[in-house]
Amino acid sequence: MRGRLFNSSVLQMLVAMLCGLALGYGQPHLAVTLKPIGDGFVKLISMNISLVVFVLVVSGIASLHDHRQSARIGGKALVYFEILALLSLVAGIAAALFLRPGAGLVLIDHATTQPVPGNLHESFDVSRFVLGIIPNSFVDAFMQGGNTLQVLFLAILFGVALARSGQYGAPLRQSIETLAQLMFNIMAMILKLAPLAAFATLAYTIGRYGLSSILPLAKLVLTLYLTSLLFIVIVFSAVTRIAGVRLSSLLRYIKEELLVVLLTTSSIAALPSLIVKMERLGCAQSVVRLVLPAGNSLNLNGTNIYLAVCALFIAQTAQVDMNTGQLITFLMIAMLTSKGASAVAGSSFITLAVTLSALQIVPLEGLALLLSIERLMKCRSLTNLIGNAVACLAIAHWEKAIDRERLQHELGR
Repeated sequence: MRGRLFNSSVLQMLVAMLCGLALGYGQPHLAVTLKPIGDGFVKLISMNISLVVFVLVVSGIASLHDHRQSARIGGKALVYFEILALLSLVAGIAAALFLRPGAGLVLIDHATTQPVPGNLHESFDVSRFVLGIIPNSFVDAFMQGGNTLQVLFLAILFGVALARSGQYGAPLRQSIETLAQLMFNIMAMILKLAPLAAFATLAYTIGRYGLSSILPLAKLVLTLYLTSLLFIVIVFSAVTRIAGVRLSSLLRYIKEELLVVLLTTSSIAALPSLIVKMERLGCAQSVVRLVLPAGNSLNLNGTNIYLAVCALFIAQTAQVDMNTGQLITFLMIAMLTSKGASAVAGSSFITLAVTLSALQIVPLEGLALLLSIERLMKCRSLTNLIGNAVACLAIAHWEKAIDRERLQHELGR
């Protein structure tokens, strides 16, 4: 029990934060010298970005090949996923713009060195943007300083072609899945250094900017929780109401799965039992076994809210005021990169790094600051799980593939 306690990543992060806070307050001059540790951690995350985004996006698109026999259900699920992804990203952007959690915390003098014009026509050239997405060659996209937009473009083409390759592409699809898992294993090893990076970053922040810098971080966490709660109450309630179910009844029905997610910080940990429960609820097996596995990569509403809120938080701390064109660009990029996320612990942070790298407006240095509160943002995993349960119910209702008698019996137990 004691060994398990000391191996807890939450406890390690908490101890690192407290030590960083103490050092930053007691020895500010020493704390400021720790900045390279946080910067080094960000470089470790960044060095694999191009390959990570390629394999994850290709894997996400190519996985649709396995459900051709359920093309109609898959098509409806994909339409639903895209609508909810758009709504969740817009909700996160709106919350960050309205509440401005990063206002008052200036960590990077980015605006003074690389000013971002406020005029949309001066800063957003559509033709230059589109042509810049097309690489000179396949390899060139990975070599030109890590141009993630070009990598995304290639990944989409590659993924669609692989999904259409049938049985001939099966070995390559399996290889891509293996490579994706390998990249996540590499990232998992790097993320083991997160407590050290959080200690150094928080110590530097307190030593350089004082205790008042904690307030924006607390505001960021509150903004994320409030936005997630409102999204669940407003959007998910509306969807379940259309399906003829009260959201509160569904949440009580999956309360054990919610507890698993709360303890593991991973919505995929509850996937097997959620599949069993949704089938027992009366949803057709063909719907459940398509929507829930696909949803764990394509329907991560909590992750989308996290991406939007945190990206704008970092922009605000860097004094980058994103204009309308840049916000639309972010929305387009996040709609793609969020598909490469996986419902496992730590993947949201990696996806955020990929998104910011592709955006090329917001400095990646701000990522290190989020490490100190990364484990506090469990609401994204809970929102992901609830969103997938709601999606399963919605698609089953859309397909008229629900046993209403079993539904009422199960929810009434």
